[in-house]
Amino acid sequence: TNASESAVTKTLSDYLEHRSTHWCTISYWELTHRVGRQYNATSDAVDVFADYAHGSGLSIGSLPNEKRSEAVRRVREHVGKGIQFSFEDDGIWVYNRSEYPVFVQSPTIDYVARAKLPAVRRLS
Repeated sequence: TNASESAVTKTLSDYLEHRSTHWCTISYWELTHRVGRQYNATSDAVDVFADYAHGSGLSIGSLPNEKRSEAVRRVREHVGKGIQFSFEDDGIWVYNRSEYPVFVQSPTIDYVARAKLPAVRRLS
């Protein structure tokens, strides 16, 4: 077991001992502005997608933003089925269900990776 795996296991086991009503909080951002309220995940998997035709979870298509730029509108057209956050026995996983890469920033991943600054990661 390497140091990163040990950190994930310790973090996950610590979390499981103190698990409250939700295990994940999701914020949706467009450029430098958070759009909508934070979404608390309570089931073992949560989907984030473009519109409700792709399931239940957080639909970014339903989030209004009066200042949405044309560039953001074009990017949102490619979200499709989006991503899934899954709470599993061996950790928390993120699955890209879209046909295009998505970008995720997570304090948990930064902690495990021992990143000095917050990082945005590409999921293909």
